[in-house]
Amino acid sequence: MVESLSAIEDRIKIIGDMIAQVATATEEQSHVAEDIIQNTININSVAESTAQLAHLSVEQSKELNQMVTEMRSIIRQFSME
Repeated sequence: MVESLSAIEDRIKIIGDMIAQVATATEEQSHVAEDIIQNTININSVAESTAQLAHLSVEQSKELNQMVTEMRSIIRQFSME
């Protein structure tokens, strides 16, 4: 009987250790998940900034193209004289 109680006690300790390992692993996974979420948010923010800068670049390129067109027109006027 004492041996049976000792064996049960040993198994309970093993189960307790397993529960502690699962709890630790779960906590680590939770931290990793939080890091992934934060990194995803950061990536989204950078992507939005990049898209805005690309749009601005397109608009500025259009303005520069218009200025070049106007300058060519002015230069042609001087060339014709």
